[in-house]
Order: sequence, then structure tokens, then C-alpha cells
Amino acid sequence: MAKAMSAPYKAQKSALTKLKGTIEKAIARLERLETSQAEIKAECAHEKKPSVLAKLDANKERVKQAKLELPTPERAKAQGMEV
Repeated sequence: MAKAMSAPYKAQKSALTKLKGTIEKAIARLERLETSQAEIKAECAHEKKPSVLAKLDANKERVKQAKLELPTPERAKAQGMEV
């Protein structure tokens, strides 16, 4: 008779133990996901794109340098001043 009375309690305890294990695994997965997301965010923060103003300044410098590298135009000699 004692076995018959304890059977439902054992089944309930078994189910609750399995449920507890499942919940603990889910929590561990969530913690790993949180840490990996934090690492990804930290990596992305270091790889920010330069601002628009920085791009404009860099482009202005390139244009100035290109203008300096162009050959100077030959001046036309004025008439009557040929030597």
C-alpha cells in the first residue's frame, strides 16, 4: 500500500526535477547569448565609420594635393617682348 501511495509523488518529483534541469540549461544559454552579444557590440564600437565631416576634410585634402600635382599651364609669350 505504501508503494501505491508514493507512486504519484515520485512521478511528480521526477517531472519537477526534469523541469528544473531544463530551466537551468535555458538560463545558461541565455547567459552565454548575453555575453556573446556584449562582445559583438564592443567589437562593432571599435569599427565605427568615420563621420561625414571627417570624410569631407579628407576629400578636400586629396583635391588640394591633386591640384598641386597638376602641371602649371604654359604662359603665352607676349608679342614684342621676345628675347
